[in-house]
Amino acid sequence: ECKPNGAKCTEISIPPCCSNFCLRYAGQKSGTCANR
Repeated sequence: ECKPNGAKCTEISIPPCCSNFCLRYAGQKSGTCANR
């Protein structure tokens, strides 16, 4: 199970992003799953 692109994520998301990449802006704890 994994989160699709655009889903909210944190550095250690459970389930993880399908792309294995969480796009976060500097200083933000959460972001969105995205392709690298």
